[in-house]
Amino acid sequence: MSDPFEELLERLVPGTAHRGLSDAESPPFPSELGLEPLSVLGRGSMGWVFKARDPLLERDVAVKISRPDQGDAARESLLREARVTASLAHPAVLPVHGVRLVGELVCVVFRKAPKLTMHRLLTQLVHLIQAEPLHRRLRLLKEGAECVAYAHRLGVVHGDLHPGNVAIGEAGQAYVLDWGGLRNVDGAFSGHPGYAAPEQLQGEPPTTASDVYTIAAVDWEALTLRRWREHAPEESLGDAIKRFREPREVPSTGFDPALDALFTACLDHDPDKRPSAAEYVAGMEAVLTGRAALDRRREEGRRLVARCERAMEEYQDLGERVVAEQRVAAVQQAKTPPYAPESQKGPLWDTQERIKDLLIDQEVTWVSAVEDAMRALTLAPEDEDARRVVADLWWARFRQAEAGSSPAEIAMALSRVERFDDGRYMRLLEGGGRLSLQGPERATVRLHRFEPRARRLHAELRHEAPLPLDRMPLEPGSWLAEVRLEGCTSARIHLAVRRQQHTRLEVRLFTPAQVGEGFVHVPGGPFHMGGDPIARMVGWRVGGRGPLRGFVAGGDPLARGALESCEPTLADRFVLETPVTSEAWRVFLDDLEPDEARALVPGDTGLHGRVLPYWEHDGQGWVLPEDWDPHWPVMGVSMRDAQAYARWLSERTGRALRLLTEEEWEKAARGADGRPFPWGHGFDPGFAHMRQSAPGAPRPGPVGSYPVDTSVYGLRDMAGCIREWTSSIYDEGQVVVRGGSWHDDEDDLRVASRSGLDPNLRSPFVGFRLVSEDPA
Repeated sequence: MSDPFEELLERLVPGTAHRGLSDAESPPFPSELGLEPLSVLGRGSMGWVFKARDPLLERDVAVKISRPDQGDAARESLLREARVTASLAHPAVLPVHGVRLVGELVCVVFRKAPKLTMHRLLTQLVHLIQAEPLHRRLRLLKEGAECVAYAHRLGVVHGDLHPGNVAIGEAGQAYVLDWGGLRNVDGAFSGHPGYAAPEQLQGEPPTTASDVYTIAAVDWEALTLRRWREHAPEESLGDAIKRFREPREVPSTGFDPALDALFTACLDHDPDKRPSAAEYVAGMEAVLTGRAALDRRREEGRRLVARCERAMEEYQDLGERVVAEQRVAAVQQAKTPPYAPESQKGPLWDTQERIKDLLIDQEVTWVSAVEDAMRALTLAPEDEDARRVVADLWWARFRQAEAGSSPAEIAMALSRVERFDDGRYMRLLEGGGRLSLQGPERATVRLHRFEPRARRLHAELRHEAPLPLDRMPLEPGSWLAEVRLEGCTSARIHLAVRRQQHTRLEVRLFTPAQVGEGFVHVPGGPFHMGGDPIARMVGWRVGGRGPLRGFVAGGDPLARGALESCEPTLADRFVLETPVTSEAWRVFLDDLEPDEARALVPGDTGLHGRVLPYWEHDGQGWVLPEDWDPHWPVMGVSMRDAQAYARWLSERTGRALRLLTEEEWEKAARGADGRPFPWGHGFDPGFAHMRQSAPGAPRPGPVGSYPVDTSVYGLRDMAGCIREWTSSIYDEGQVVVRGGSWHDDEDDLRVASRSGLDPNLRSPFVGFRLVSEDPA
């Protein structure tokens, strides 16, 4: 580095260069300060700096005196510098000892700065900085950057950072000087042309982003020992500044790619793309610690890779065992017809249970292997905070899985929590939820917990108590609160009790007459609704039956056309226990004029919308075909027909009746815990009336013929028997149809599944049931 350019800068912009000055040029030192002047340290554009002796404290100090020729601007600038410096309580900022006004002059007494500056190191003592190892140089530069980041947090911008404003103490500590550099009036330049950010060279005021640019430029010089901005020997200052405004590529430091990336970001031409000073400090710290921890990280990575390899071997072994069990299950299933009694299906069910358990173990092992592999790649240090964060993440995953009753997700998440937990979550696992239940006086409640057995959820009595309940502790899971009062119909309240959650409900009881003959009371409250349509699209396994993800937050990933998982709340409803029967429809038709009834006769919608009726009129009334059981659900009726029946029955009973919305239908069928079928999570063709429930061709059957197909509220045939019209819109020109029919497969019977039909269509697979919002 040479000095001619510095001489040029000093002549054109006083105070920006760093040349020695003779004492003869300095103004008289004010005797009123009570200090003994020793020498002149320097001159800036707004003031002179003296070295002086404090005779009382016996220490040397620096005294900055405003330049008389600069008038008010110099005085205000120096006062601002004193105030800003005094506000920065940082080890790298020299403290202000005092401020005195002497006549027209402002005099500020500072702690004397060290003689050695970064400018001197880079111009006269390069051999000293070359001898310093990289980590020592980085630590010194980081100290200066930390001071700037601290000032930025306080809202202070330096505005004039350059090597001359970075001093180095005897112990090698950094000091940032001259905190009065923030001055920019009417687009005038502020800063040092050799280091100022491009926007400063355009006349814009200094900002935190320009500070980041200048400190990075100084640090880049200190590491590479090359000028950040080279200048031609005979280049004018104006030409140099014009060139300095242009974008440029940041040359490599030759030390560390991470360091190069950090300088590239900080020296970006666009100030909006530069990191903050705090991020710059963090980047420097990352480089410092990265090299020191490299060997340890490599060793940790090797250990994790070895563990990952062992886990992968176990994963493959589990996969082979799954394949072997699947072969056994295939043979057993071929020998066991779908309509066989439960006693013959025990061995098949046991094999399928083993397959499920093996798949869970395989998934847990796989996730462990993936986790170890990613940690080996990133080589992240394992400190207490990192463990805590990992435990937090897996605890959240566990809570999500627990809410949706997914065995695979719960097992996987719990294994991760146990591995990383510091004890907090294990204590939480010992706790459950709480229930507060209000109701009529003298009412009692019987609390049943649903437990899996023989592929169904069975309600097992756990507690019995009078109402009200106040914060009663319950284990997490699916519960049934059966509220009883003499003279009233029992209310069956389904609860999904979550860990650390307080459920508050109020129950209403009704007499049998209020509920109505053939109706079931569905108490108000929240429930899980919907499925996981994305999981259904992407989750299928080759040769398998679906994803291991299970049911996330109440969502069923195998449900067809399901809504996104959600948790709505409904008020009390009164729903028909079974779908409307053919006999009930015949009574309806007979009550109408024959011509009016003829348009409502069940039938098939053929080509061009022509209806092919199933029933005939014998002159006295409507007659069902000979092989048509009057207890079959009515089928072959359109949504418009069903609405006509609802209006007729409302007039006849004096009770407002209508088709269910799909929200009402799903709650009535599913309860509150997000189960995929009314009876629980398992499936067997003998549980509901569907295609494979009996030998031979599928055919309709009487309502209520399959006792297992009963919801927690007592509603029958919510999975099979007949699909049902609802009043909800599916798509343009279509309404939602819910449930499965005697002609459908397993996935159609999942209560979150849904499809759409033209409301005028008549189908042998679609019927309906009704609901009332008010008691009779």
